[in-house]
Amino acid sequence: MDNYLRRDMSIMPSAIGFLGVLPVCIILYIILSFVDISKENRDMIFYIVLGVMMTAAIGYSLFRNIKESGLRNGAVFTVVTSLLLWASLISLLLFIASIIELLFQTAILIVGLYFGKSVFRGMNNAMVYNSDQKTIYRDMDGDLHYTSSGAQQANERIARKRSRIID
Repeated sequence: MDNYLRRDMSIMPSAIGFLGVLPVCIILYIILSFVDISKENRDMIFYIVLGVMMTAAIGYSLFRNIKESGLRNGAVFTVVTSLLLWASLISLLLFIASIIELLFQTAILIVGLYFGKSVFRGMNNAMVYNSDQKTIYRDMDGDLHYTSSGAQQANERIARKRSRIID
């Protein structure tokens, strides 16, 4: 930023604070989960530490920017960069969540297709069940036959009966 105002304004303390706060708070939350503390107290400690760390990061960046370029420019620069960092952090977390959801949906689709293939493998009109030992065929009435010729003969008889009924 030194080309615009001929000053050395920095967003690094805020950026490091924003990126460092989340892992530290998650680790703190995990540690507090193992300690015998109620859920309300654990959440309260988590939010207090989160707020203090974020305030410290923004405050340090604000102090450096005010010292470097004055109150007005330093405050505006720090506020704008803090808002942009919040927006980028939120968008990054939402992007990661959508990628994880997409991976889960893909896995569910693959598993569904695999099991669907095995279920619908024998659902055509002729073959109902296919195993290593025998193939069973179904005629037009739904009766089962062990040979395709037996199913064809039954289909011919069924067709003759139906043609007599129609005539």
